[in-house]
Amino acid sequence: MKKLFFAISLLLLVNISVFSQSFFTGGAIILSHEYSFKEHNSTKFKLSPEIGYNINRFDIGLCPFFQYYNYKYAYSLSGSYKEDSLGYGIGLFFRYNIIEIYENLTIRARLDTNYVYQEGKRPSANMTFETNSYNVSLSPILQLKLNDRISIYSSIIGSFLNISYQTRNEKIGNNYSEESIFVFSFPLMNEFSLNDVSFGFYFYF
Repeated sequence: MKKLFFAISLLLLVNISVFSQSFFTGGAIILSHEYSFKEHNSTKFKLSPEIGYNINRFDIGLCPFFQYYNYKYAYSLSGSYKEDSLGYGIGLFFRYNIIEIYENLTIRARLDTNYVYQEGKRPSANMTFETNSYNVSLSPILQLKLNDRISIYSSIIGSFLNISYQTRNEKIGNNYSEESIFVFSFPLMNEFSLNDVSFGFYFYF
Protein backbone atom coordinates (compact mmCIF):
# COMPACT_ATOMS: atom_id res chain seq x y z
CA MET A 1 0.00 0.00 0.00
CA LYS A 2 2.80 2.43 0.88
CA LYS A 3 4.69 1.66 -2.37
CA LEU A 4 1.50 2.17 -4.40
CA PHE A 5 0.86 5.55 -2.73
CA PHE A 6 4.42 6.76 -3.47
CA ALA A 7 4.28 5.50 -7.08
CA ILE A 8 0.97 7.26 -7.83
CA SER A 9 2.25 10.52 -6.28
CA LEU A 10 5.43 10.54 -8.38
CA LEU A 11 3.62 9.52 -11.57
CA LEU A 12 1.08 12.32 -11.26
CA LEU A 13 3.77 14.91 -10.65
CA VAL A 14 5.89 13.75 -13.60
CA ASN A 15 2.91 13.74 -15.98
CA ILE A 16 1.84 17.22 -14.91
CA SER A 17 5.36 18.58 -15.41
CA VAL A 18 5.20 17.79 -19.12
CA PHE A 19 2.46 20.41 -19.57
CA SER A 20 3.66 23.07 -17.13
CA GLN A 21 6.54 25.50 -17.13
CA SER A 22 5.79 27.15 -13.77
CA PHE A 23 7.82 25.34 -11.13
CA PHE A 24 7.72 26.34 -7.46
CA THR A 25 9.21 25.34 -4.13
CA GLY A 26 8.69 26.41 -0.54
CA GLY A 27 7.01 25.00 2.53
CA ALA A 28 6.56 25.67 6.22
CA ILE A 29 8.11 25.18 9.65
CA ILE A 30 5.55 24.67 12.41
CA LEU A 31 6.38 24.96 16.11
CA SER A 32 3.63 24.99 18.73
CA HIS A 33 3.31 24.51 22.47
CA GLU A 34 0.14 23.91 24.44
CA TYR A 35 0.02 24.14 28.22
CA SER A 36 -2.74 23.37 30.72
CA PHE A 37 -1.90 23.85 34.41
CA LYS A 38 -1.75 20.54 36.37
CA GLU A 39 -3.12 18.61 33.39
CA HIS A 40 -0.91 18.41 30.35
CA ASN A 41 1.47 20.22 28.06
CA SER A 42 2.62 19.31 24.58
CA THR A 43 5.20 20.47 22.05
CA LYS A 44 4.96 19.91 18.32
CA PHE A 45 7.57 20.54 15.62
CA LYS A 46 6.97 19.91 11.93
CA LEU A 47 9.17 20.61 8.90
CA SER A 48 7.37 20.34 5.54
CA PRO A 49 9.19 21.46 2.36
CA GLU A 50 7.14 21.47 -0.85
CA ILE A 51 7.86 21.17 -4.55
CA GLY A 52 5.38 21.37 -7.41
CA TYR A 53 3.98 22.94 -10.57
CA ASN A 54 1.42 25.62 -11.28
CA ILE A 55 -1.14 25.40 -14.12
CA ASN A 56 -3.17 28.60 -14.28
CA ARG A 57 -5.43 28.50 -11.16
CA PHE A 58 -4.29 25.01 -10.15
CA ASP A 59 -1.21 23.69 -8.26
CA ILE A 60 -0.05 20.13 -7.74
CA GLY A 61 2.99 19.01 -5.77
CA LEU A 62 4.77 16.72 -3.34
CA CYS A 63 5.36 17.43 0.35
CA PRO A 64 7.81 15.26 2.31
CA PHE A 65 7.80 16.08 6.01
CA PHE A 66 9.31 15.35 9.40
CA GLN A 67 7.54 15.80 12.74
CA TYR A 68 8.29 15.50 16.45
CA TYR A 69 5.85 15.35 19.39
CA ASN A 70 6.53 15.63 23.11
CA TYR A 71 3.52 15.10 25.35
CA LYS A 72 3.26 15.19 29.17
CA TYR A 73 0.07 14.33 31.00
CA ALA A 74 -0.58 14.42 34.77
CA TYR A 75 -3.24 12.27 36.45
CA SER A 76 -4.68 13.42 39.75
CA LEU A 77 -4.58 9.91 41.26
CA SER A 78 -2.40 7.57 39.23
CA GLY A 79 0.61 9.76 38.56
CA SER A 80 1.83 11.11 35.24
CA TYR A 81 3.46 10.02 32.02
CA LYS A 82 5.60 11.42 29.24
CA GLU A 83 5.44 10.38 25.60
CA ASP A 84 7.85 11.20 22.77
CA SER A 85 7.44 10.34 19.11
CA LEU A 86 9.17 10.93 15.78
CA GLY A 87 7.45 10.69 12.43
CA TYR A 88 8.03 11.19 8.74
CA GLY A 89 6.05 10.81 5.56
CA ILE A 90 5.20 12.13 2.13
CA GLY A 91 2.11 13.80 0.76
CA LEU A 92 0.53 14.78 -2.52
CA PHE A 93 -1.33 18.11 -2.51
CA PHE A 94 -3.65 20.02 -4.82
CA ARG A 95 -4.53 23.71 -4.60
CA TYR A 96 -7.12 25.73 -6.49
CA ASN A 97 -7.75 29.49 -6.59
CA ILE A 98 -11.30 30.11 -5.38
CA ILE A 99 -11.47 33.91 -5.39
CA GLU A 100 -9.15 36.93 -5.39
CA ILE A 101 -10.50 39.03 -2.51
CA TYR A 102 -8.02 41.87 -3.01
CA GLU A 103 -5.14 42.68 -5.33
CA ASN A 104 -2.66 39.75 -5.08
CA LEU A 105 -4.58 38.29 -2.09
CA THR A 106 -6.34 35.00 -2.89
CA ILE A 107 -8.38 32.40 -1.01
CA ARG A 108 -7.44 28.90 -2.16
CA ALA A 109 -8.75 25.42 -1.41
CA ARG A 110 -6.10 22.84 -0.53
CA LEU A 111 -6.56 19.08 -0.66
CA ASP A 112 -3.85 17.00 1.05
CA THR A 113 -3.33 13.25 0.86
CA ASN A 114 -0.40 11.75 2.77
CA TYR A 115 1.17 8.74 4.38
CA VAL A 116 2.77 9.06 7.85
CA TYR A 117 4.97 6.63 9.77
CA GLN A 118 5.50 7.42 13.44
CA GLU A 119 7.26 5.67 16.30
CA GLY A 120 7.54 6.62 19.95
CA LYS A 121 7.88 5.55 23.55
CA ARG A 122 6.37 6.02 26.97
CA PRO A 123 9.23 5.13 29.40
CA SER A 124 7.12 5.11 32.57
CA ALA A 125 4.98 2.27 31.18
CA ASN A 126 7.88 0.46 29.45
CA MET A 127 5.91 0.98 26.24
CA THR A 128 6.98 1.52 22.64
CA PHE A 129 4.65 2.02 19.69
CA GLU A 130 4.55 2.64 15.96
CA THR A 131 1.75 3.89 13.72
CA ASN A 132 1.04 3.90 10.00
CA SER A 133 -1.61 6.31 8.82
CA TYR A 134 -3.19 7.39 5.54
CA ASN A 135 -4.82 10.80 5.65
CA VAL A 136 -6.94 13.14 3.53
CA SER A 137 -7.74 16.72 4.53
CA LEU A 138 -9.43 19.72 2.94
CA SER A 139 -8.59 23.22 4.15
CA PRO A 140 -8.76 26.87 3.04
CA ILE A 141 -5.56 28.88 2.75
CA LEU A 142 -4.93 32.59 2.27
CA GLN A 143 -2.11 33.39 -0.18
CA LEU A 144 -0.51 36.80 -0.70
CA LYS A 145 1.63 37.44 -3.78
CA LEU A 146 4.51 39.72 -2.81
CA ASN A 147 6.02 39.84 -6.31
CA ASP A 148 6.29 37.65 -9.42
CA ARG A 149 8.53 35.18 -7.57
CA ILE A 150 7.52 35.08 -3.91
CA SER A 151 4.22 34.38 -2.16
CA ILE A 152 3.40 33.80 1.51
CA TYR A 153 0.44 31.86 2.85
CA SER A 154 -1.50 30.92 5.97
CA SER A 155 -3.84 28.00 6.62
CA ILE A 156 -6.22 30.57 8.23
CA ILE A 157 -8.45 28.33 10.37
CA GLY A 158 -7.23 24.75 10.05
CA SER A 159 -9.10 22.01 8.18
CA PHE A 160 -12.73 21.71 7.08
CA LEU A 161 -12.52 17.94 6.72
CA ASN A 162 -10.20 15.16 7.94
CA ILE A 163 -10.32 11.49 6.92
CA SER A 164 -7.76 9.12 8.39
CA TYR A 165 -7.07 5.39 8.57
CA GLN A 166 -4.43 4.36 11.12
CA THR A 167 -2.89 1.14 12.39
CA ARG A 168 -1.09 1.21 15.75
CA ASN A 169 1.20 -1.46 17.21
CA GLU A 170 2.15 -1.32 20.88
CA LYS A 171 4.62 -3.27 22.96
CA ILE A 172 4.37 -3.14 26.77
CA GLY A 173 7.02 -5.37 28.30
CA ASN A 174 6.59 -8.69 26.50
CA ASN A 175 2.99 -8.03 25.47
CA TYR A 176 2.00 -6.90 21.98
CA SER A 177 -1.23 -5.33 20.77
CA GLU A 178 -2.51 -3.96 17.48
CA GLU A 179 -5.49 -1.80 16.60
CA SER A 180 -6.94 -0.06 13.56
CA ILE A 181 -8.72 3.30 13.69
CA PHE A 182 -10.82 5.08 11.10
CA VAL A 183 -11.61 8.77 11.65
CA PHE A 184 -13.99 11.02 9.72
CA SER A 185 -14.22 14.48 11.29
CA PHE A 186 -15.05 18.13 10.75
CA PRO A 187 -12.45 19.94 12.91
CA LEU A 188 -14.09 23.36 12.56
CA MET A 189 -17.04 22.05 14.58
CA ASN A 190 -14.67 21.69 17.54
CA GLU A 191 -13.06 24.43 19.60
CA PHE A 192 -10.70 26.59 17.51
CA SER A 193 -7.02 26.55 18.42
CA LEU A 194 -4.11 28.64 17.16
CA ASN A 195 -2.22 25.35 16.83
CA ASP A 196 -4.41 24.69 13.77
CA VAL A 197 -2.89 27.68 11.94
CA SER A 198 0.33 27.47 9.95
CA PHE A 199 2.39 29.86 7.80
CA GLY A 200 4.74 29.28 4.89
CA PHE A 201 6.08 30.65 1.62
CA TYR A 202 6.45 29.76 -2.07
CA PHE A 203 9.14 30.71 -4.57
CA TYR A 204 8.13 30.48 -8.25
CA PHE A 205 10.79 29.94 -10.92
